[in-house]
Amino acid sequence: MAFLAVHDGLRSETAKSIAKLSGGEFFGFEDAAELERDLVRVSHDVPNFCLLSFQPTDPVAGMHVLQLAIKKRPDLRVKGRTAYWIDDDSR
Repeated sequence: MAFLAVHDGLRSETAKSIAKLSGGEFFGFEDAAELERDLVRVSHDVPNFCLLSFQPTDPVAGMHVLQLAIKKRPDLRVKGRTAYWIDDDSR
């Protein structure tokens, strides 16, 4: 099911889908004011991040779902990838 959603998203909204899959955000804009507003929004996130890495111990080819959460800190918001892909060749 997740694969179908990703596949359809990549066909219809490629840039938006890639941003979401890679843990990023997508901002569309139509004029300079909207671009400036979104650049300010992005700048607020720059100093407030933590980089996590993950490497599966027994990789299986295909699409996999990721879930991130911070225990006992409901005031913090977690943004990141929701899935990752492993090729047959990478095993």
